[in-house]
Amino acid sequence: MYMKWWRFAASCRGDEFRCAVSNFCLAPSWRCDGEPDCGAHDASDEDPYMCQKDFKCRGNSARCVTPVEGQFTCVAISQFCDGERQCPDASDEWDICDNFTAGQCDALRCELGCRPTHAGLACYCQPGFEPDAAGRCVDTDECAWEDACAQRCSNTRGSYECACAAGYRLHADRRDCLPVNEPEDEPLSLIVVTAEGIRREWAEGGARTRNHSLAALNVRAVDFLHGERSVCYVHHNLSKSGIVCVDADDFGRRRALGTPPLFPDVGGASHLAADWVAGNWYVVDGAREALYVCSRALAHCRLLLDAALGKVHGFALDPGAGLMFWTVWGAAPPAVER
Repeated sequence: MYMKWWRFAASCRGDEFRCAVSNFCLAPSWRCDGEPDCGAHDASDEDPYMCQKDFKCRGNSARCVTPVEGQFTCVAISQFCDGERQCPDASDEWDICDNFTAGQCDALRCELGCRPTHAGLACYCQPGFEPDAAGRCVDTDECAWEDACAQRCSNTRGSYECACAAGYRLHADRRDCLPVNEPEDEPLSLIVVTAEGIRREWAEGGARTRNHSLAALNVRAVDFLHGERSVCYVHHNLSKSGIVCVDADDFGRRRALGTPPLFPDVGGASHLAADWVAGNWYVVDGAREALYVCSRALAHCRLLLDAALGKVHGFALDPGAGLMFWTVWGAAPPAVER
């Protein structure tokens, strides 16, 4: 388990961080990790002026001076010195606006105009555009922003449009995606995994006309195949382990998949994920510290990664984007990797 530590000393070691108030000495990985660690009334290890010194606003906006809850905010450049307070600290109307005249923008050759910011004079453009190095307004590629759309993004001139993958519909906010229930009237249910077995539970109760539970030893790797309405998991027994799938509507109907050629015993598998686009399996083997990809029937497998995978605690696929995500913690600081 990855544990945090701190110590109080007259002087900190060369790579340690000294807290401003408590004088605690922190491990360097604690500084700017998003969590205050210096003790009560001391958040100096998360000081935004230190942790976000390289923070930059997007092309057509500029930074307010004072961070809010540890985060700097941005305001459109055109809203600086317009007589209305937009920044939480009103810094867009501070003394940078004193004696400003539009004639001061001539040297920048701005297409629309400029305004004073706390980084100096800056050109501005209409929404959906941003100034280039020559002061001309060019289209902003909003799809380059990580938070533009939840799933799919299409850039248009002066704007952009979000869309969703099959099985999802666009939320009213035009950004997020909501899952489409199939069939539409099916009630919400959960697949619950414990040390003793697997069961399907309905959030609002309801009659169970079929078998929806089974005994299984130490289940750690599980995934749901929506297209086949199957729950697949690594089944452990006293002699050998294997991957088993059961019908989500009747756990009495089960089938065992083939044996992977690269690792005939999947007892060390800690995570299992199905690629619903290509039909492949992704298996994280914690014992071997390796990640494998296998064909649907497990007849063909290939080693993808074989380093630093011994402490994986979560694994997920985004087949539509062709990405893998996993969380790691233990000997190293916690991280989400892809």
